[in-house]
Amino acid sequence: VVYNNGNAGDVSRQLYAALTDIQTGRADDKKGWTVPVD
Repeated sequence: VVYNNGNAGDVSRQLYAALTDIQTGRADDKKGWTVPVD
């Protein structure tokens, strides 16, 4: 089954962008999801 011609939807792209911004430090981690690694 192919949905949306195999493309990610708007919400999926927004969630991905928000998560990767938190992971890379471009956005603040307001929920404490990240842990510094030495």
